[in-house]
Amino acid sequence: MIKFILTDIEGTASSISFEDLLLNCSRVNLKDFVYTNTNNVEVLQCLYDAQEYVQQVSNKKPNRKEVVENLLEWIERDVRQPSLKKLQGMINKLAYENGDISGHIYPDVALAFERWRGKGVLVGTYSSSPIEWQKLHFKFSTEGDLIPYISAFFDTGVGEKTDIFSYFHVADKLNLAPNEILFLSDSQEELESARKSGMGVLQMLRKDSLFLAVKPIPQRSKYLIMNDFDGVDAVLS
Repeated sequence: MIKFILTDIEGTASSISFEDLLLNCSRVNLKDFVYTNTNNVEVLQCLYDAQEYVQQVSNKKPNRKEVVENLLEWIERDVRQPSLKKLQGMINKLAYENGDISGHIYPDVALAFERWRGKGVLVGTYSSSPIEWQKLHFKFSTEGDLIPYISAFFDTGVGEKTDIFSYFHVADKLNLAPNEILFLSDSQEELESARKSGMGVLQMLRKDSLFLAVKPIPQRSKYLIMNDFDGVDAVLS
């Protein structure tokens, strides 16, 4: 019997295009954010770490202007450099709190969370995005504050989402057997790893994702496919 539903976020609970909005938010605001927070210890540490990184790679110590230019270049190239990710997190957190952006959540997700809670089934998220980002996404979501519905958040701290052992770690942290957990994701690679751990799996293929996907979506899947969360209840018992 399923006691816990573990859901991916991007492409499953949220549109895959939302990450582009977050990237654009940090791209547009990074320069102003850095120069208006020169007394912020965290911001200064990020700039220092970025400076050290550039110096190690180029053997040249950049000035602050050059560091900012490198940060902006890394955004364009999708370089996942730690100091850049920290700055992006601070920028996006401010945007969430100011109401400049809201975390996109499909309407059926919020309704399902409410329905599953009524059935005694707990809900958690597993994303490659840091837990702090996940919490902001659901707290300041287009469907309101959904944090009260979520019992656990997981990121790559438990392992990569395509690694079978990650799902054993998740189950262990939840104190559940893998077969008591149902994993929802749009990624067949993630679903395969979860399935091998013993979890139940469902593949989510959102209709808007069919048009936004970078790579072709296969016409056939060995997993049961859902276009929304409405049909998930049928496999809970």
